[in-house]
Amino acid sequence: GFFDDNGDGTSCSRLDLYYASPFQNRLFQYDLTTNVTTGCVNVTTPGFTITGTPAMAKHPVSGVTYVVVKVSGVSGRVLGTIDLATGVVTQIGNLGTNFSSLAWSNDGATLYGTTGNGGAPSETLFTIDPLTGATTVVQALGNGVDGEVIAFAGDGTLFHWSGNTTVVMETIQIGTGTTDVPLTNGGGGETFGATFWPFSSLYGVPGPVFIVSNISSELRVVSPTGVYTSPALGVTLDDAR
Repeated sequence: GFFDDNGDGTSCSRLDLYYASPFQNRLFQYDLTTNVTTGCVNVTTPGFTITGTPAMAKHPVSGVTYVVVKVSGVSGRVLGTIDLATGVVTQIGNLGTNFSSLAWSNDGATLYGTTGNGGAPSETLFTIDPLTGATTVVQALGNGVDGEVIAFAGDGTLFHWSGNTTVVMETIQIGTGTTDVPLTNGGGGETFGATFWPFSSLYGVPGPVFIVSNISSELRVVSPTGVYTSPALGVTLDDAR
């Protein structure tokens, strides 16, 4: 029921996965030992109403979780940090457009984000200043249609998912280009979220793997080589970021 955070037994964490809804103000806790959602809190911020959380990423060193939230009456999406126990968001800054995904580099030095199809520019990789929310364009992505999701693997490779009926999975050579990853067993439709899971094997797939969520509110396991498990690992209570 626990994994070893740093490999020497000095710090252990529950096998829990947190996910948020891009369509409502909910944060969920999911138990990977039983494959069920075990908790839910409202996502709030003082003085404003949050209507969804399109992106969430934990800093690999500090453990602080960063989010992109939709705030009622505010143009553009807002970067902030979230308390996973209470769901309270501390706002950092307005990102200026519609971001759909966040990913920290493995050393915690750089925060990356992607805009969705509704962003301006759309389907684009940025760096984000975690102190102010200021953004800088890195490169256009463009492969795939609906949805733009990114996550780093343990070796520092940045992966990207896009598309609905036809799912695209690729690696990003940051600042230069992308390389397609051929898929086995498909992706189950548009990818909504992805996180790298280095701690164990799931459904017989040798770790490390990615856990991804899709438009059918399923959690799936996919290897960095593009092999998806079937059936789904479990289901979520909403499309999960």
